[in-house]
Amino acid sequence: AQKEPVTEWSVLPPAAPQDQTVLQVAKWVDLFDPSATAEWKSPTVGGSAKLVVKAQTGHANYAILVPAGDAQADEGSASWHVCKAGAPNLPPLPMAEECRSNIMWITIIGLAAYLIILLWVFASNARRTGVFLCVVREPTPVDVLEYPEPGVQIDEARHIFTAAIEHTIPERKVKVSAGGLGKVLDQMLREHPPAKLSLMHPKFADIEYGPLDDFTTLEISVDMQKQTVKVYTLQSAVGEIKRVWYLLQHPWFETLISKDQPYPYPNTKLSVLRFWSLWNQAAAQLMVKLKADLYHCMDYHAAMAPLYIAPEDQIPMIIVLHNADYDGAVETEFISDVFWKKVPALNRLSWVFNLEIPAIRKYCTFEGRF
Repeated sequence: AQKEPVTEWSVLPPAAPQDQTVLQVAKWVDLFDPSATAEWKSPTVGGSAKLVVKAQTGHANYAILVPAGDAQADEGSASWHVCKAGAPNLPPLPMAEECRSNIMWITIIGLAAYLIILLWVFASNARRTGVFLCVVREPTPVDVLEYPEPGVQIDEARHIFTAAIEHTIPERKVKVSAGGLGKVLDQMLREHPPAKLSLMHPKFADIEYGPLDDFTTLEISVDMQKQTVKVYTLQSAVGEIKRVWYLLQHPWFETLISKDQPYPYPNTKLSVLRFWSLWNQAAAQLMVKLKADLYHCMDYHAAMAPLYIAPEDQIPMIIVLHNADYDGAVETEFISDVFWKKVPALNRLSWVFNLEIPAIRKYCTFEGRF
């Protein structure tokens, strides 16, 4: 039965029993709400049969009305009734077949839309995606770098720039070392071929450096915020090696690192990513200002510096991996954009490192990770 305006319920033909005499039972009850009763109302000329429901149950939307004599309380619950054994079967609910048909159409349309989107994704990326099978049949000869014969003049780098967290200043008895890189720097200060060495290091808060000379101030943008880095300098010479230290002062260099823990950790923290952004941009600005001949990059820590240098100011660069296990990878964030032009992580890294997204995608991601 379906509710009409307030208290009258029309008996719809699909739901009405075939034997119309059963409708003339005096009292009816709602199986959903046994307290609700209904009475038979004879049909008018050209009208339909009616069941008049008491006003207090007019709030219901649907009801299953059966003769009171065919209903009994359900076992274990008095809140609803069920039909007695032997009572006529309830007719099917109206519109049931139409509802099933509508649901089926919705499912078909949704599945078709999903397949169309999936095919579009693969088709739009077909140009940039591929699977290649390489078969190595014989080793490829390696081009060996040969030194020039005696007497042949070559251009030598007379001004070497390097940037490292670990550092040694023998004259001030300063030594910050965490492993092989620090030992290499010690040897480099003593045995490097004749040249000028410009060495950039952070100024640690827990180390006494003694008197230093002011050199310059660097203005750097990190995560869309301006940062000011103060640069101090001192110098000495050993034989034909002129050594010039440039010590960078900034709150992040004083709070995120110390002599006992010279490297910030972990790389997944936003504060550490900002640290490396500041460090690389400072190396780039100082390198351009000093007009060095060669950039000696130690490990990954300042390997992004050339990305901040204009093409006309680029200089040759060598990178030495002192510990290849620590390659600067941020392993917890998968930022591959094979299927989409941009992802939130790329936008965030673009702000932090003050680089365009294409530069980060091309130079700073490998196998989908930064």
